[in-house]
Amino acid sequence: MPSIDEAAKHSSSPFNEAEREQVMEQMTALLTSPLFRQSRRYPAFLRYVVEETLRGADGELKERTIGMEVFGRQPSYDTSLDPTVRLTAAEVRKRLTQYYKQPEHADEVHIELHPGSYVPAFSWPSGLPGNETPAVSSAAAQKAAAEDHHVAEPALSPAPRTRNAGYLGGGLLVGVLLLVTLAVFVWHRPALGAANAADVWAPIRTSPNPIALVLADVSKSALLPAARETANTSVFVHIRDNRLVDFNDSVALGKLAGTLGSWNRPYTTLLSSETSFEDLQHGPAILLGAVDNPWTMRFLEPLPYSVTRRGESMTYAITSNRKQADPAWSIDLAQPFASLQQDYGVVAREMDTMTAKPVLIVAGLGQNGTTAGIQLLTDPALARSIMANAPKGWAGRNLEIVFRTQIIDDRFGPPVILAREYW
Repeated sequence: MPSIDEAAKHSSSPFNEAEREQVMEQMTALLTSPLFRQSRRYPAFLRYVVEETLRGADGELKERTIGMEVFGRQPSYDTSLDPTVRLTAAEVRKRLTQYYKQPEHADEVHIELHPGSYVPAFSWPSGLPGNETPAVSSAAAQKAAAEDHHVAEPALSPAPRTRNAGYLGGGLLVGVLLLVTLAVFVWHRPALGAANAADVWAPIRTSPNPIALVLADVSKSALLPAARETANTSVFVHIRDNRLVDFNDSVALGKLAGTLGSWNRPYTTLLSSETSFEDLQHGPAILLGAVDNPWTMRFLEPLPYSVTRRGESMTYAITSNRKQADPAWSIDLAQPFASLQQDYGVVAREMDTMTAKPVLIVAGLGQNGTTAGIQLLTDPALARSIMANAPKGWAGRNLEIVFRTQIIDDRFGPPVILAREYW
């Protein structure tokens, strides 16, 4: 790709050399700030759209083009099923807003990304030699943005946020598991005993729309080779290798179904492999599992604590985006399951900026972690521990909790909270 200055000489770029230099310096400042430097996706997206705009190619900034050039997607990829570009744009937009809200950045060149557009706008404070007003994208870019197919993105959350079933057990068919687990838990699961404990569920419980329960599809996990079927594939193999969920995730689903049933809350059950971004826009969502659930991994990325993989190993860890996380918050999925003594997980509740709907995440690094997280939410005594030392007004804020559970004979013990964040 030619340099920005070389491309600008042969393009209709509305920016002169001094302006381009100032914008590039400002972008460097942004990318080295704590809001961007710990991510790979957000800097890559911001750098691409800024450079393309500076060289006068803003009319080409469409969702599909960005997906191909920045995230390596195929030209024929389905943008309605893969919302990576939209999710990234929303998060970059939010982080730009957070950056410029800080008083020390008020007099810097502003780079903005307006809702519904992938074309950045630039503005210069009065003290800098450049444009006095935001740079307006070309008519071609505006037309391209209007014609580009993408889901409208909601307004930013007023409060900032910073972005499994990894331990694979035997898979069972969703339908069979639902018949077993729902029959047991719907009839025998009592409602939460303490009114205060229900505050954890408040945004989910009070929403008028049906709740989407999204389970990890083990058969579509990136940790397993994809099952290849032909016209000669037997019914048995098709049943064995498709639409599989972990038993512990199914137990967690049963507990959730019982709790929601006690509140007369309607819900739908979805597999992660068959869930679209549009599905998550219809109402609240509860995401179960982490490593095997790509939606969980995407929603966790900008939160204070996320789940990451250590290099090319099979070790997954809970890491912090704000401060040093305990290096012990990890498990090696390649170790013998009988040797596993600890499991870790995350429970997070937030009002998502992309869907504008409440999202509850229960994500264990191993199979027992997710089930322990459900117990943390549904057991009244354990749920009250979430409120211990919580700040005033916490029920109306986003929250994220890291917990540990002891594993004995492949069974989990009571979860113990290790860290928590409210924002």
